[in-house]
Amino acid sequence: MLEGSLYPIMNYMAFQKYISYVKPDIKQYINIMAVETSNLAADDGALVIGYQEILNRALNQERFLNEYPKSNRVQQVKNLMNNYTLYTFYGLNNTPLFDYETNKMTANAQKGYKAVLQRNSSEDSAFLTKLEKFMDIVTEAKFEKTAAVEKWLEQNVPVSDYANY
Repeated sequence: MLEGSLYPIMNYMAFQKYISYVKPDIKQYINIMAVETSNLAADDGALVIGYQEILNRALNQERFLNEYPKSNRVQQVKNLMNNYTLYTFYGLNNTPLFDYETNKMTANAQKGYKAVLQRNSSEDSAFLTKLEKFMDIVTEAKFEKTAAVEKWLEQNVPVSDYANY
Protein backbone atom coordinates (compact mmCIF):
# COMPACT_ATOMS: atom_id res chain seq x y z
CA MET A 1 0.00 0.00 0.00
CA LEU A 2 1.49 3.33 -1.09
CA GLU A 3 0.04 6.81 -0.87
CA GLY A 4 -3.34 5.44 0.20
CA SER A 5 -3.56 3.12 -2.79
CA LEU A 6 -3.47 -0.63 -2.64
CA TYR A 7 -2.02 -2.50 -5.58
CA PRO A 8 -0.43 -5.89 -6.14
CA ILE A 9 3.28 -6.32 -6.75
CA MET A 10 3.95 -9.43 -8.80
CA ASN A 11 6.82 -11.60 -7.62
CA TYR A 12 8.89 -11.82 -10.80
CA MET A 13 11.64 -13.64 -8.92
CA ALA A 14 9.32 -16.67 -8.98
CA PHE A 15 9.46 -16.62 -12.80
CA GLN A 16 13.25 -16.97 -12.84
CA LYS A 17 12.95 -20.77 -12.94
CA TYR A 18 11.14 -20.53 -16.31
CA ILE A 19 13.74 -18.34 -18.03
CA SER A 20 15.15 -21.19 -20.11
CA TYR A 21 11.68 -21.80 -21.62
CA VAL A 22 10.92 -18.29 -22.87
CA LYS A 23 12.11 -16.11 -25.73
CA PRO A 24 15.07 -13.75 -25.13
CA ASP A 25 12.89 -10.64 -24.87
CA ILE A 26 10.68 -12.18 -22.18
CA LYS A 27 13.77 -13.46 -20.37
CA GLN A 28 15.18 -9.94 -20.28
CA TYR A 29 11.80 -8.51 -19.26
CA ILE A 30 11.55 -10.96 -16.35
CA ASN A 31 15.06 -9.98 -15.26
CA ILE A 32 14.19 -6.27 -15.40
CA MET A 33 10.98 -6.77 -13.49
CA ALA A 34 12.57 -9.08 -10.91
CA VAL A 35 14.93 -6.25 -9.99
CA GLU A 36 12.04 -3.76 -9.93
CA THR A 37 9.76 -5.81 -7.72
CA SER A 38 12.37 -7.18 -5.33
CA ASN A 39 13.82 -3.72 -4.61
CA LEU A 40 11.43 -0.86 -5.31
CA ALA A 41 12.99 2.35 -6.60
CA ALA A 42 10.62 4.69 -4.81
CA ASP A 43 8.40 4.64 -1.75
CA ASP A 44 6.09 7.35 -0.48
CA GLY A 45 7.36 9.93 -2.97
CA ALA A 46 11.02 9.31 -2.17
CA LEU A 47 13.83 7.45 -3.88
CA VAL A 48 14.96 4.41 -1.93
CA ILE A 49 17.78 3.30 -4.24
CA GLY A 50 21.00 5.10 -5.10
CA TYR A 51 21.59 7.32 -8.10
CA GLN A 52 23.94 4.86 -9.79
CA GLU A 53 21.29 2.16 -9.44
CA ILE A 54 18.73 4.47 -11.06
CA LEU A 55 21.02 4.94 -14.04
CA ASN A 56 21.91 1.26 -14.29
CA ARG A 57 18.25 0.27 -14.33
CA ALA A 58 17.48 2.90 -16.96
CA LEU A 59 20.35 1.61 -19.10
CA ASN A 60 18.98 -1.95 -18.86
CA GLN A 61 15.58 -0.68 -19.91
CA GLU A 62 17.08 1.28 -22.81
CA ARG A 63 19.02 -1.82 -23.89
CA PHE A 64 15.79 -3.85 -23.88
CA LEU A 65 14.00 -1.24 -26.00
CA ASN A 66 16.88 -1.17 -28.50
CA GLU A 67 17.28 -4.95 -28.72
CA TYR A 68 13.59 -5.92 -28.78
CA PRO A 69 11.62 -3.11 -30.46
CA LYS A 70 8.89 -5.54 -31.53
CA SER A 71 8.45 -7.25 -28.15
CA ASN A 72 4.98 -7.29 -26.65
CA ARG A 73 6.58 -5.87 -23.49
CA VAL A 74 7.87 -2.67 -25.10
CA GLN A 75 5.14 -0.45 -23.64
CA GLN A 76 5.71 -1.70 -20.09
CA VAL A 77 9.45 -1.09 -20.38
CA LYS A 78 8.86 2.34 -21.98
CA ASN A 79 6.70 3.27 -18.98
CA LEU A 80 9.47 2.18 -16.63
CA MET A 81 12.05 4.09 -18.66
CA ASN A 82 9.86 7.20 -18.48
CA ASN A 83 9.78 6.90 -14.68
CA TYR A 84 13.53 6.48 -14.48
CA THR A 85 14.08 9.44 -16.80
CA LEU A 86 12.05 11.62 -14.44
CA TYR A 87 13.89 10.21 -11.40
CA THR A 88 17.21 10.98 -13.10
CA PHE A 89 16.54 14.55 -14.22
CA TYR A 90 14.07 15.71 -11.57
CA GLY A 91 14.07 13.32 -8.63
CA LEU A 92 10.84 12.85 -6.67
CA ASN A 93 8.78 15.12 -4.42
CA ASN A 94 10.46 13.89 -1.24
CA THR A 95 13.86 13.35 -2.90
CA PRO A 96 14.28 16.18 -5.41
CA LEU A 97 17.39 16.28 -7.58
CA PHE A 98 17.82 19.94 -6.62
CA ASP A 99 17.27 20.93 -2.99
CA TYR A 100 14.11 23.01 -2.61
CA GLU A 101 15.79 25.63 -0.42
CA THR A 102 19.29 25.96 -1.86
CA ASN A 103 18.57 24.90 -5.48
CA LYS A 104 21.81 22.88 -5.31
CA MET A 105 22.03 19.47 -6.96
CA THR A 106 22.25 16.61 -4.48
CA ALA A 107 25.90 15.71 -3.86
CA ASN A 108 25.16 11.97 -4.10
CA ALA A 109 23.57 12.49 -7.52
CA GLN A 110 26.59 14.45 -8.69
CA LYS A 111 28.94 11.65 -7.61
CA GLY A 112 26.71 8.86 -8.90
CA TYR A 113 26.09 10.43 -12.28
CA LYS A 114 29.78 11.22 -12.81
CA ALA A 115 30.77 7.64 -11.86
CA VAL A 116 28.30 6.06 -14.27
CA LEU A 117 29.32 8.42 -17.10
CA GLN A 118 32.99 7.54 -16.51
CA ARG A 119 32.28 3.79 -16.55
CA ASN A 120 29.98 3.73 -19.59
CA SER A 121 30.30 5.04 -23.10
CA SER A 122 27.46 7.30 -24.16
CA GLU A 123 28.17 6.37 -27.77
CA ASP A 124 25.36 3.80 -28.00
CA SER A 125 23.05 5.33 -25.42
CA ALA A 126 20.69 8.22 -26.08
CA PHE A 127 19.96 8.24 -22.34
CA LEU A 128 23.63 8.67 -21.36
CA THR A 129 24.17 11.22 -24.13
CA LYS A 130 21.33 13.29 -22.66
CA LEU A 131 22.73 12.85 -19.14
CA GLU A 132 26.18 13.91 -20.32
CA LYS A 133 24.78 17.13 -21.82
CA PHE A 134 22.76 17.74 -18.67
CA MET A 135 25.84 17.33 -16.48
CA ASP A 136 27.75 19.78 -18.71
CA ILE A 137 25.01 22.40 -18.21
CA VAL A 138 24.74 21.73 -14.47
CA THR A 139 28.51 21.79 -13.97
CA GLU A 140 28.67 25.12 -15.79
CA ALA A 141 25.96 26.38 -13.39
CA LYS A 142 28.04 25.20 -10.39
CA PHE A 143 25.44 22.50 -9.68
CA GLU A 144 22.68 25.03 -9.09
CA LYS A 145 19.28 24.92 -10.72
CA THR A 146 19.61 28.14 -12.67
CA ALA A 147 17.35 29.50 -15.40
CA ALA A 148 19.69 27.92 -17.97
CA VAL A 149 19.33 24.50 -16.31
CA GLU A 150 15.55 24.86 -16.14
CA LYS A 151 15.42 25.89 -19.78
CA TRP A 152 17.55 22.90 -20.80
CA LEU A 153 15.26 20.56 -18.86
CA GLU A 154 12.13 22.08 -20.42
CA GLN A 155 13.59 21.67 -23.89
CA ASN A 156 15.22 18.25 -23.52
CA VAL A 157 13.29 16.43 -20.78
CA PRO A 158 9.84 18.01 -20.56
CA VAL A 159 7.86 16.36 -17.77
CA SER A 160 4.79 16.02 -20.00
CA ASP A 161 6.72 13.72 -22.37
CA TYR A 162 7.65 11.29 -19.62
CA ALA A 163 4.78 11.35 -17.13
CA ASN A 164 2.61 8.23 -17.34
CA TYR A 165 -0.82 9.78 -17.06
